Amino acid sequence: IEIVDSFVPDSEERFQLDGNWELGEFSQLYGKMEDVYYILNDIRRWKLLSQGSSQKTAISSAFEKPWRGGGSYRSFYADVANDNQEYSELRMGGISYHSPGYVTIKAKRVAFDQFLQSLEQYSESVKLSKKAYNKLYSTMSQNQLLGAHRQKVLTDAIRDRMVKRSEELSSFLDGVSYQSLVEMAQGDKVVASKVLLSIYRRIESLYKFFDEGRIAHPDIELGN
Repeated sequence: IEIVDSFVPDSEERFQLDGNWELGEFSQLYGKMEDVYYILNDIRRWKLLSQGSSQKTAISSAFEKPWRGGGSYRSFYADVANDNQEYSELRMGGISYHSPGYVTIKAKRVAFDQFLQSLEQYSESVKLSKKAYNKLYSTMSQNQLLGAHRQKVLTDAIRDRMVKRSEELSSFLDGVSYQSLVEMAQGDKVVASKVLLSIYRRIESLYKFFDEGRIAHPDIELGN
């Protein structure tokens, strides 16, 4: 029974849609929703899994990319989605494009709650989190780390600055532990910071749909 339960979504969530939607925009929305939902769930699962677990090995393998361009990120999030197919798959339910319309999503309750909490926390600190993102991005850009190969050798000063700014950014994203990302990336702090930046960008993109009033969920209360 426990095995079957891990495969089956146990919550159906309804989002209200408003305004005019192009098919490409909706695909973008759902793609970002999947990325955030799945990476947050992998971080949550990582903390619960025992050392040497085959699931931990699978999660870490997603981080083994060149990390020199967009292809690595697309491949990374595709692997993260595959990691979750047997545990917390996100599925599309019914949809109506009429204004107002709706879309239903079938999800695992615990994973979806984390997804909602992360969006809510972001909404309460949009300006501060953006400032933290810019500081980390600037540090990595100035030191040629954004397009660097894995395991690039860093000076202690640059590494400490990057880690400090990564920890600051992750503090604004509920459910996103920078230390867990470092562990998932097998100790590579540069890769962990790159993934952290990508998570922020996806949450930021998702939030814009809510902030514009184009999509809403009863359990998401946007901050000021």
